[in-house]
Amino acid sequence: MNKEVKYQSERVTLLAGVASGQEKVIQLDASFDRVVGYTVHSVSQDADDKFSLGLTNRIGVLQDRTFQNDHIADTSVPMDKRFKEIYAKADGNQITIQVEPVEALTADLIIDVVFKLEKDHKGC
Repeated sequence: MNKEVKYQSERVTLLAGVASGQEKVIQLDASFDRVVGYTVHSVSQDADDKFSLGLTNRIGVLQDRTFQNDHIADTSVPMDKRFKEIYAKADGNQITIQVEPVEALTADLIIDVVFKLEKDHKGC
C-alpha cells in the first residue's frame, strides 16, 4: 500500500512580556488519514527565553508538556529523523498546541510546529 505524506505547519507566537501559557487549536487536513509525527522549529527566540510545549486532542494527551529541548532537534540530526512520533487520526480533527514560557519572555517567541500527515492509497 502506497502512502502519501504531507507536512502541515502551524505558527505560534507569544509576545514579549508574556508569562502565562497559550493554547492554539488547529484543524488537521481532512483529506489525510492520520498524523504520525511532529517537529518544532524556533523562528524567533531570545537565548534566555525557555518554554515548554505539549499537544492534546479531544481523546487525550498526544505529547506531555515538556521543555523545548525535548522538541527542537539539534542541527546535527538528519532532517528525516527530527520528527517525534505521535499517532492520531487526522481526518479533519483538531489538535491543541500548548506553549508556556518558563518565565516572562524578554522578546517575542515565534515557533513553527510541523505535523507529518499520511494518507493510504488503497488498491495501488
